[in-house]
Amino acid sequence: MSGLIAVLNRNGREPDPGLLGELLGAVSERGSDRRSIHLDGHFGIGFAARHTTPEDAAHPRPATDSASGACAFMDGRLDDRERLARSLPGARPEDALTGSDAQLALAAYLALGPGFAARLLGDFALVIWDPREHRLVCVRDASGIRPLYYAATDDCIVVGSNLKSVLLHPAVPRLPNPGMIGEYLAFGFSSLAETLYAAVRRLPPAHLLHVDRGRLCIEPYWELDPHRRIRYRDPREYTEQFGELFGRAVADRLRCVGPIGVALSGGLDSSAVAGVAQGLLDAQGAGTRLRSYSTIYPGQRCDESPYIDAVADRWGLISRRVPWDGSDTCPWSTQASTYLDLPDYPFAIAASALYAGARADGVRVLLTGEGGDFWQDGSRLPHRHMLLALRLRDLLTEVRYETGDTGLGNAIRLMTASLLWGLAPAGLRGLIESRRPVVPLPPYLSPAFVRDIGLERRLHCADCADRFPDASQWQIARRGRGGTLMHFYEMMERTAVRCGLELRHPLLDRRLIEFAVAVPDYVRRRGRVDRVLMRQAMEEIYPAAVRARLTGASFGIVFARALKLPEVLSVLESPQLLARPWIAADPYRAFLKVTLADCAGDRFTSPRSMYLLWILFAVEVWCRNGGAVGL
Repeated sequence: MSGLIAVLNRNGREPDPGLLGELLGAVSERGSDRRSIHLDGHFGIGFAARHTTPEDAAHPRPATDSASGACAFMDGRLDDRERLARSLPGARPEDALTGSDAQLALAAYLALGPGFAARLLGDFALVIWDPREHRLVCVRDASGIRPLYYAATDDCIVVGSNLKSVLLHPAVPRLPNPGMIGEYLAFGFSSLAETLYAAVRRLPPAHLLHVDRGRLCIEPYWELDPHRRIRYRDPREYTEQFGELFGRAVADRLRCVGPIGVALSGGLDSSAVAGVAQGLLDAQGAGTRLRSYSTIYPGQRCDESPYIDAVADRWGLISRRVPWDGSDTCPWSTQASTYLDLPDYPFAIAASALYAGARADGVRVLLTGEGGDFWQDGSRLPHRHMLLALRLRDLLTEVRYETGDTGLGNAIRLMTASLLWGLAPAGLRGLIESRRPVVPLPPYLSPAFVRDIGLERRLHCADCADRFPDASQWQIARRGRGGTLMHFYEMMERTAVRCGLELRHPLLDRRLIEFAVAVPDYVRRRGRVDRVLMRQAMEEIYPAAVRARLTGASFGIVFARALKLPEVLSVLESPQLLARPWIAADPYRAFLKVTLADCAGDRFTSPRSMYLLWILFAVEVWCRNGGAVGL
């Protein structure tokens, strides 16, 4: 984990090292091991490093190539290094493998040219400067785990690890972006590229930005293959391949400096990560015990202590639990002014205590179970896969489950959509989905504001219905590649960075995602039982109590307590919020009354209303403290 800020002056002038140092201060919490500034003509970059792999710790200086003068700076980690090193023409793999990840990425760029990015696996934000062509290259990993923002003005191009580092450059204006404000208020997050500021954009996941002699271009370097299918005669082969890919994903993320930890909730995903990781450590024969960190909720319905105990006992983990105390801390105004961005969600307070405990134990890397909910659950449209495989009993079970869950009419609608989807031309699929609301618009949004920013159209900008001829694959890809998830990953990463931790997510491994989308849907979900494939592959990993889980815990109490804090209520009830151009006052008052009544008993019957009310608060706090001009 590291922080970077790069400036490319289009006027040919050398960047001001003093300004670079100031901008570097905005990302300094991402790296405390070494800070440096590199200048080359009209390009300059500041880099704050925190070494989390042995190779990076052994090679703390920036990666450079003496022959070409090219240099590389990386926030993150490369996976499957040996495969990459052996694929480089003319390179000696043993030499490539002894260097840092940035050095290996630079070698790939020099050997393969622009196509190098597709060969990179891992979590990273990479910046390469090639003085031969006056070329700046920036790459973001496939899942968007490492953030990367940029602004392009007439005078310069600024690239940074967070919003603030880019906004502090005097050439970058701070005008707000009403369209993105609307997406946040609708809790729709469709855009992968826009931010709350009109002049600052994020590099989308799996995209490459390059500037050649002043001309900026952005293009994808990897996409899910909508036509790839994995079909086995023996169902056990699915289980075996999942287990192999998952084991490799976990193993690649064990490469670290110091002790490694795991965030353990007791759910299926984090329990699988913890068990496989400890099994790999046991195989090394060094007696290393994985450290697990868990937030517990004594006396609350959402407490998962029995499952946490079962996993810790099964694998002999060094287990540390942090009780949630219903804290009345209100850090959100300070966070908005510190980051010039939205403040954290309420659950970040508990996460911060957890992360701080891990960091106090010397842990720099924390494994998580993030991603399983979105890539391993399966879709609600498995009917065509079942019919083609003549799994008629499974098809009947699915229809019965859906009928009991959402009604016969909806069960028939889903089955019809699944069976007919692939028969419709791509253009027709795209047209149909473009007319269907992604999320219901909140009642409190001003109709004039919705119309002026084209919010209904914006909420469809992540649609990929025309690309996927298979309805199940489309639903999974849309869910897993959407802006909402990227938003949560970025917020989660920011909280961990504040505590000096790097998060690693094995279930977001690109190889595992490609596999999940390519297998038939009936191996992932059967009726009300989700993650079927993972349950089978992890049968020997899970304790019996975890293996039998069918539902996860709900943490509405965390939001309910936060929303009832006087400091939060004063913002939600303020005339200043009611005067915003996006608020319809009377519908908002009604929504506020109903939602606050819903959380009176420390729980929510409508999770969406819970998030909508919090995002209203967060946007208002950002408007007051975030530094945007004209609000």
